[in-house]
Amino acid sequence: MGDKPNKQHYVSRVYLKQFQIDDDQNKSFIYGIDTSNKYRNKIQKFGLNDTVFKLKKYYNHTYFENPYALEEVFGKEIEPTYQNVINSLGKEGKLLREVKEQILEWIFVSKMRSPIFRDNHEDKLQFFRKVVKQHKGEEITEEDEKEIKEKAKWGHLSTFIDEEKLKRMIDLFFGTLNAKHWKVLKAPDNFPFLGCDNPGFSPNVHPLFQEQFPFHHVTELNVNSVIYYVFSPRYCLEIRPFEFDTPLTDCALDMDVVFEDAPIEYITFINTGTIYTSYKVFFSNISTQLTTFTGKKL
Repeated sequence: MGDKPNKQHYVSRVYLKQFQIDDDQNKSFIYGIDTSNKYRNKIQKFGLNDTVFKLKKYYNHTYFENPYALEEVFGKEIEPTYQNVINSLGKEGKLLREVKEQILEWIFVSKMRSPIFRDNHEDKLQFFRKVVKQHKGEEITEEDEKEIKEKAKWGHLSTFIDEEKLKRMIDLFFGTLNAKHWKVLKAPDNFPFLGCDNPGFSPNVHPLFQEQFPFHHVTELNVNSVIYYVFSPRYCLEIRPFEFDTPLTDCALDMDVVFEDAPIEYITFINTGTIYTSYKVFFSNISTQLTTFTGKKL
């Protein structure tokens, strides 16, 4: 295992590849903005294997006899299906049930592997630990911080390992997305969809909180939620509740998925949500689109 990389992609390389610059000289690069880098918070060219898309031993855990087991499962079982999804979308014809199932699986895995989930869990653990410590008149120690990080990491990774936990999440996720109407939105070449390192989000549909928190970093799994998942600069999946008179027997897996040109205003809304819900990096295959939304230049 000594030749294994110390850092691992937290966002799939095959996903990043869809946003690569379309010229031979820069084929393995994308344009992006790393919001976590205050010294270089401008448009940059990132390689698909750039460390900005990786975290140290992100999937490793002592639970596994092979510490790289989870990463290898993603690489061998999940990621190869994505190109089939992209190829099927490119035909803009009838999507087979098999492809829709691959889409469901892909969205689930790509969302659940996001650092957003681990960080949220860590924030909650830290809050409760701080309350307990304050009650005792104590401060959080470095040992506490280390323990919290380890618990948050295991809480995150166990989603893919604990069979009961995984089944509950899959049932909720697949059940919610299958019980909604799907549409594939298309963007023109000169005004593409942006991608980010936390793909998939929901607009906040609660009127009391829309202004302060317009978008959720996660896909909201409830009857009223709307979900967007950008597949590539060209395609974005729109998932929204069925109309009131839709038969209860209808489901996304059995219905035809319509392809529709998205108005510029709608693409602008989706791209704004993508930027807002990124973990730290959002990106495009053309630098001018990033300039349009941020005012920054290469």
